[in-house]
Amino acid sequence: MIQLVRRTSLLVAFSLLALTATAYAKCAWVLWSDLIVGLPSGRTEREWQLGEAVATMADCHEQMRRQIELRVKAGETLRGDTLSSDAAGTHFMRRLICLPDTVDPRGPKGQEK
Repeated sequence: MIQLVRRTSLLVAFSLLALTATAYAKCAWVLWSDLIVGLPSGRTEREWQLGEAVATMADCHEQMRRQIELRVKAGETLRGDTLSSDAAGTHFMRRLICLPDTVDPRGPKGQEK
């Protein structure tokens, strides 16, 4: 009896994994930019900027690589996974991230933060 329960549990677990992997693979991917601005007043502001949507995670990472190259050529500094720059006393930090199109890092719609 215990063996039957174990087999059933494993079957259910593997089925859920397969369904999740399939759903995850079928979604589009979006390149997001997490921009943090340090103002001369000492205050910081954070803004999520929506980037390009692409078909696969690999395409999204390729788009991210291109964006990083363009920003470095434009004078931004890359340290780890963060781009940064300074202009007129304002410090900008930007982190690029690929997320499935079902995930919005800004949080649920209709809620102010």
